[in-house]
Amino acid sequence: ENPENPENPENPENPEKPENPEAPDEPKGLGAGAIVGIVIGSVLVVGIGGGAVFWFVIKKKSLNELIALVKGFTDKIISKTKKSAD
Repeated sequence: ENPENPENPENPENPEKPENPEAPDEPKGLGAGAIVGIVIGSVLVVGIGGGAVFWFVIKKKSLNELIALVKGFTDKIISKTKKSAD
C-alpha cells in the first residue's frame, strides 16, 4: 500500500488515471440476460406461490389431491401421445 496515495496504490502519481489506459472499460451493472433471468425467475416464483395459496387455502385441497390431479393430467398427456403415435 502506498502511504502517499492510499486510494490508488497501483498508480500513485495520478489517482484518476488508470495504470493501463488502453484497457477497455468494464461494463458496470447487470447484463440484459441476467435481468431477463431474474424477471422470469421472479414471475415463476410468484406464480407458483400464488398457485399454491389458491390450491391449499382457497380451494382447501390436500397435497394428495394435488398429486392425483397432476398424475391424472400426465396420464392424459401420455395416452394422447400414444394414440397419435399409432
